[in-house]
Amino acid sequence: MPEHLATALTSGKTKVINELESLTVLLSFTLCKHLLQERHVMSYIDNEAARVTLLRMSSESQALTLLAGACAVLEDQLAMVPWYGRVPSRSNIADKPSRLNFHGLPPEARIQDDRVTEQAGDIVRCIQGALMPDSY
Repeated sequence: MPEHLATALTSGKTKVINELESLTVLLSFTLCKHLLQERHVMSYIDNEAARVTLLRMSSESQALTLLAGACAVLEDQLAMVPWYGRVPSRSNIADKPSRLNFHGLPPEARIQDDRVTEQAGDIVRCIQGALMPDSY
Protein backbone atom coordinates (compact mmCIF):
# COMPACT_ATOMS: atom_id res chain seq x y z
CA MET A 1 0.00 0.00 0.00
CA PRO A 2 1.41 3.41 -0.89
CA GLU A 3 2.67 5.32 2.13
CA HIS A 4 0.18 8.21 1.84
CA LEU A 5 -2.76 5.75 1.93
CA ALA A 6 -1.29 3.83 4.84
CA THR A 7 -0.80 7.08 6.75
CA ALA A 8 -4.38 8.14 6.07
CA LEU A 9 -5.75 4.79 7.23
CA THR A 10 -3.60 4.55 10.35
CA SER A 11 -3.89 8.19 11.47
CA GLY A 12 -2.34 7.91 14.90
CA LYS A 13 -2.97 4.20 15.48
CA THR A 14 -0.22 1.75 16.33
CA LYS A 15 -2.13 -1.38 15.27
CA VAL A 16 -4.10 -1.43 12.02
CA ILE A 17 -4.10 -5.06 10.93
CA ASN A 18 -7.85 -5.34 11.60
CA GLU A 19 -8.55 -2.40 9.29
CA LEU A 20 -6.24 -3.78 6.59
CA GLU A 21 -7.88 -7.22 6.72
CA SER A 22 -11.35 -5.65 6.40
CA LEU A 23 -10.14 -3.33 3.64
CA THR A 24 -8.97 -6.40 1.71
CA VAL A 25 -12.47 -7.92 1.86
CA LEU A 26 -14.05 -4.67 0.68
CA LEU A 27 -11.49 -4.33 -2.13
CA SER A 28 -12.20 -7.89 -3.24
CA PHE A 29 -15.94 -7.25 -3.31
CA THR A 30 -15.50 -3.96 -5.16
CA LEU A 31 -13.02 -5.17 -7.76
CA CYS A 32 -14.81 -8.48 -8.42
CA LYS A 33 -18.42 -7.23 -8.50
CA HIS A 34 -19.05 -8.86 -11.87
CA LEU A 35 -18.14 -12.26 -10.44
CA LEU A 36 -20.08 -11.95 -7.18
CA GLN A 37 -23.53 -10.90 -8.42
CA GLU A 38 -26.19 -13.21 -6.93
CA ARG A 39 -23.60 -15.67 -5.59
CA HIS A 40 -22.83 -17.34 -2.32
CA VAL A 41 -19.42 -15.91 -1.42
CA MET A 42 -17.04 -17.41 1.12
CA SER A 43 -14.41 -15.07 2.55
CA TYR A 44 -11.70 -16.72 4.60
CA ILE A 45 -10.08 -14.27 7.00
CA ASP A 46 -7.08 -14.94 9.24
CA ASN A 47 -7.94 -12.09 11.61
CA GLU A 48 -10.71 -12.77 14.12
CA ALA A 49 -11.41 -9.11 14.96
CA ALA A 50 -11.95 -8.27 11.29
CA ARG A 51 -14.15 -11.34 10.80
CA VAL A 52 -16.32 -10.55 13.82
CA THR A 53 -16.67 -6.91 12.76
CA LEU A 54 -17.87 -7.98 9.31
CA LEU A 55 -20.47 -10.20 10.98
CA ARG A 56 -21.63 -7.67 13.59
CA MET A 57 -21.13 -4.58 11.44
CA SER A 58 -19.82 -2.64 14.40
CA SER A 59 -16.58 -2.18 16.25
CA GLU A 60 -14.93 0.15 18.73
CA SER A 61 -12.94 1.32 15.71
CA GLN A 62 -14.96 3.75 13.61
CA ALA A 63 -12.90 2.86 10.53
CA LEU A 64 -13.71 -0.85 10.98
CA THR A 65 -17.40 -0.08 11.40
CA LEU A 66 -17.36 1.99 8.18
CA LEU A 67 -15.55 -0.78 6.27
CA ALA A 68 -18.04 -3.38 7.52
CA GLY A 69 -20.95 -1.12 6.59
CA ALA A 70 -19.58 -0.66 3.08
CA CYS A 71 -19.26 -4.45 2.74
CA ALA A 72 -22.88 -4.83 3.85
CA VAL A 73 -24.03 -2.31 1.24
CA LEU A 74 -22.22 -4.23 -1.51
CA GLU A 75 -23.60 -7.54 -0.23
CA ASP A 76 -27.08 -6.06 -0.61
CA GLN A 77 -26.47 -4.36 -3.97
CA LEU A 78 -24.99 -7.53 -5.44
CA ALA A 79 -27.64 -9.77 -3.86
CA MET A 80 -24.81 -11.97 -2.64
CA VAL A 81 -24.87 -14.26 0.35
CA PRO A 82 -21.61 -13.87 2.29
CA TRP A 83 -19.99 -16.31 4.66
CA TYR A 84 -17.01 -15.18 6.72
CA GLY A 85 -14.83 -18.01 7.98
CA ARG A 86 -11.72 -18.04 10.14
CA VAL A 87 -8.63 -19.63 8.65
CA PRO A 88 -5.09 -19.82 10.08
CA SER A 89 -2.61 -17.62 8.17
CA ARG A 90 -0.60 -20.62 7.01
CA SER A 91 -3.76 -22.07 5.41
CA ASN A 92 -5.00 -18.80 3.91
CA ILE A 93 -4.72 -18.89 0.12
CA ALA A 94 -4.40 -15.09 0.08
CA ASP A 95 -1.61 -14.88 2.65
CA LYS A 96 1.33 -15.20 0.24
CA PRO A 97 -0.01 -12.71 -2.33
CA SER A 98 -0.70 -10.25 0.52
CA ARG A 99 3.03 -10.47 1.25
CA LEU A 100 3.80 -9.88 -2.45
CA ASN A 101 4.70 -13.54 -3.05
CA PHE A 102 2.91 -14.46 -6.29
CA HIS A 103 4.72 -17.75 -6.95
CA GLY A 104 2.26 -20.21 -8.46
CA LEU A 105 -0.44 -17.60 -9.08
CA PRO A 106 -1.29 -17.36 -12.79
CA PRO A 107 -0.74 -13.82 -14.09
CA GLU A 108 -4.31 -13.64 -15.41
CA ALA A 109 -5.60 -14.27 -11.85
CA ARG A 110 -4.04 -11.04 -10.57
CA ILE A 111 -5.84 -7.73 -10.54
CA GLN A 112 -3.52 -5.01 -11.77
CA ASP A 113 -1.77 -3.14 -8.95
CA ASP A 114 -2.83 0.28 -10.23
CA ARG A 115 -6.53 -0.73 -10.12
CA VAL A 116 -6.13 -2.04 -6.57
CA THR A 117 -4.24 1.08 -5.45
CA GLU A 118 -6.77 3.41 -7.07
CA GLN A 119 -9.73 1.62 -5.46
CA ALA A 120 -7.98 1.42 -2.08
CA GLY A 121 -7.32 5.17 -2.31
CA ASP A 122 -10.98 5.88 -2.99
CA ILE A 123 -12.06 3.76 -0.01
CA VAL A 124 -9.48 5.26 2.36
CA ARG A 125 -10.44 8.81 1.32
CA CYS A 126 -14.13 8.03 1.95
CA ILE A 127 -13.32 6.63 5.39
CA GLN A 128 -11.04 9.54 6.18
CA GLY A 129 -13.75 11.98 5.10
CA ALA A 130 -16.33 10.24 7.27
CA LEU A 131 -14.03 10.21 10.30
CA MET A 132 -12.84 13.81 9.87
CA PRO A 133 -15.58 15.63 7.89
CA ASP A 134 -14.23 19.09 8.71
CA SER A 135 -10.91 18.38 7.01
CA TYR A 136 -12.52 18.34 3.54
